[in-house]
Amino acid sequence: MDLRLRANGTFCIRPDADGCEGTLPDLFSGTYNISRVLAGSLNSGSNVVATPSATDELGNPEDTDIVLKFDYVATPGDLSVTVIVAGSVSEPQLPGGFTLAGSSSYYDITTTSSFTGEVEVCFNYVDTGLDESLLKLLHFSGGAWSDITAAGYPYTTNNVICGTTTPFSIFVRILAPDDSDGDSLTDRQEFVPGTNPNSPDTDLDGLDDGSEVNITLTNKSIIV
Repeated sequence: MDLRLRANGTFCIRPDADGCEGTLPDLFSGTYNISRVLAGSLNSGSNVVATPSATDELGNPEDTDIVLKFDYVATPGDLSVTVIVAGSVSEPQLPGGFTLAGSSSYYDITTTSSFTGEVEVCFNYVDTGLDESLLKLLHFSGGAWSDITAAGYPYTTNNVICGTTTPFSIFVRILAPDDSDGDSLTDRQEFVPGTNPNSPDTDLDGLDDGSEVNITLTNKSIIV
């Protein structure tokens, strides 16, 4: 991804070799407080774009391609990400049927800054061998996973996936199965009503989850 300066003093961030007014959409466009020059540094202001400094769990430097855009940063501070590899004792358990996409890693993002509003988190990925239609960005918070994939992503032309969050913790790129339990709800759709993507009848009342959510509107399930 490239940062471009327009003649009027505003910036855009492009995922390609084109200019700010090119044919492909900008990832970010407008006037920003740019913190990308020094990875790990987060400045105060509105529409702050920054990249975290990255290490593994032992503190060794890692290479990542993560870009974050903050609505508003009240106080400056550090922005960092710890790369957690699959098999680590810190690895959280994924929902059933989901598999890691691309690198076998989770990303635990933290900051010492105080901020308000939302944060857009963007990851690049390698599409070799991936079914990009199943690619999602998940966030682990409060002991549960949520699908935060933003509308229009993944952006398959340039291999970027973004999501919107307010708290920070662990993020991961995954491949989501279409419908693991055959209840006419995709596994992604089962996040919102709280049904179990591995059980066609989460509350065991004899009516499948797809019917309860889409037809009878009687869903009273929780993920178990």
